[in-house]
Amino acid sequence: MASVAIDLFLPSVMLEAHGASEPAALMAIRNACFDFCKKSGVLTALLDPEPYVAGESVYQLSAPTDSVVTDVIRVVLNGDRALPASLPDVALLRYKDLDAGGEPECYIQFTPSELKFVPTPNTDGHFQALVSVSPSRNATWVDALLYDEYREVIRCGALYKLKEMVGSAWHDPAGAVFYEQRFLQGAATAYAAKNRGFANTSLRVAQPRFV
Repeated sequence: MASVAIDLFLPSVMLEAHGASEPAALMAIRNACFDFCKKSGVLTALLDPEPYVAGESVYQLSAPTDSVVTDVIRVVLNGDRALPASLPDVALLRYKDLDAGGEPECYIQFTPSELKFVPTPNTDGHFQALVSVSPSRNATWVDALLYDEYREVIRCGALYKLKEMVGSAWHDPAGAVFYEQRFLQGAATAYAAKNRGFANTSLRVAQPRFV
């Protein structure tokens, strides 16, 4: 997938962030990219199939380079879709012991990138996950989609984060509120468009087919 250097966002941010240093602006841009992707879910990744083994129920998902997993959209176990479940759901399914062995039917998501299969597998198999991702907070490159389609929203998010820095020469409470509102509105619009089925020509936003 195409990527762009994160400093491409700098010129438009620096125009409005009077007195801000480039390192502070870059940090704000990274944080804006992270928060935007987490709120909107516009970036997805179909992870490579992974094995699971009998007796092991907890698995860590590995994000693509310079990315972090922010949510799990879908999990397929041995070709069959597994359902997400909360602890109360598991109780309703009458799994009295979360570690009781069997054929996994659902998963519990303890953290954005950690899954527990229920019941604990009693045979080896494989799984594949479709996940939402965000650029990591130290990324130097980000998905080109963020620049091509959402650079104005990212700009507003970076300016909001810069202007709320108390004690800095560029602290501007009123400006922070103004840009925060625009950033949140942009993220909400992107989220709604994604849920309506909007897809850029890139499969990063469309729902990929499992193999």
